[in-house]
Amino acid sequence: MTAPALRLCCCVPYCRHTRGSRKNDPLPADLAGWEWICAAHWRPVPWPIKARRRQLDRRVARFERAFDRPAYRTKLMTTGRYDAFAAAMNRARAGARQGWATCRDTAIEIAMGIAG
Repeated sequence: MTAPALRLCCCVPYCRHTRGSRKNDPLPADLAGWEWICAAHWRPVPWPIKARRRQLDRRVARFERAFDRPAYRTKLMTTGRYDAFAAAMNRARAGARQGWATCRDTAIEIAMGIAG
């Protein structure tokens, strides 16, 4: 017998849309903490909110790319700026989480007829 396929539900209440693993975007074995918005609920989210989320995600990616370079990491360690870099990276990640939360909350509000 095969294991049941993992499915991730849309985070909008009463939405029955789900998604499974994709070729370049697989789902982890444990879905705790994962959220997803289906296309039907993502489309009505105003573009400035989505643009801000993309901007925050790009900022996190820039920090992670810089940290992945061994020479840059060594430079941070030797100059004593590692703590400041780590704090800035954590602030960027918190901002990205807040950007996603804003998109999610807006999608839910529009779907429930509260906003929009």
